[in-house]
Amino acid sequence: MTPYRVVPALAAAAMIATSGAADAASVGVRIIYDTTSVDIYDGDAADLNTSVDAIDWNLSEPTIGPTFQALGFTALEVDGAKCTVCPDTLTMDLEASFRDAPSLLEVLVSGIDFMRDAPSFLFTYVGIPIGPSTSILTEAYVSSNNTFFDLETLVGSEFSTAVFAGQQRGGSATAPYSATLRMVFDFTDQQTTMQAQSQLSPIPVPAALPLLLGGLGMLGLVGMRRRRS
Repeated sequence: MTPYRVVPALAAAAMIATSGAADAASVGVRIIYDTTSVDIYDGDAADLNTSVDAIDWNLSEPTIGPTFQALGFTALEVDGAKCTVCPDTLTMDLEASFRDAPSLLEVLVSGIDFMRDAPSFLFTYVGIPIGPSTSILTEAYVSSNNTFFDLETLVGSEFSTAVFAGQQRGGSATAPYSATLRMVFDFTDQQTTMQAQSQLSPIPVPAALPLLLGGLGMLGLVGMRRRRS
């Protein structure tokens, strides 16, 4: 079994666009299944969360939900947000249940205009695939282009066919930048449920570090002067 495949750019796919709220939104969700692709932005009619910088969507939503019900989903819920209590952190929560013909489900949660320079990022993740021969790929990206769903720099990646959890460090970015969390669910069994969460947080340079380096420099200078004397 091939662990996963990247869904192509969908030139021939059925794209369901939203009202253009991307111009004002800072968070977006992209859902791709087979030849169907949907983009939902914060503040769209399809966004069930009225809070700023947060998106909730599930099958009960009346404009797009029936499309995925017709494709065979019995449950599909995507939550994505720029965390309000942890600056410049992007979060993603995804649950899906499926019946009938299997295919790949790809979901991306993306945020733009992150404003904290980060020499490194912390990528955390947890997932539960339920059912034989199923898998979850979860990834984190940052992009200096500061555009939605831009997979420029890979921070971390985890692929699993069993319950998994962990964290990785990597990447770097200078503000403003965009961040994207991506999951690919491989529905190779006709009755399967998957749940996964991930989070991407910047690791800033500690505020005390410049002072510490300056102090060490002064100590070195004093030591040199003592040796010379």
